[in-house]
Amino acid sequence: MIRTIRCGTGAALRGCMDSNLVRIQSVGWIAGKPARDLAVGDQIVWNFGYVYQVVKMTTSANGKWVFIDEANVVTGEVFGPRRMGAQRLVAMAK
Repeated sequence: MIRTIRCGTGAALRGCMDSNLVRIQSVGWIAGKPARDLAVGDQIVWNFGYVYQVVKMTTSANGKWVFIDEANVVTGEVFGPRRMGAQRLVAMAK
């Protein structure tokens, strides 16, 4: 289940920008967490509501990058590795 949060415009939008919310195209604002805090089994939401589950995760030697392999929740097809900055906010499905 994808839980969206309503954000307004102007000053109300600023409240969404300051928190750990990520705007996903065609879905809306979703709570996220930094890529370094991901764990195997977490479900990630990408644009247009595509949901993937983390199946493997490694971190670079200097800790600046996170590499994940992810599986499509619907088809089970595995993709990866995907490289993300450790501080990047990733939208979470649950």
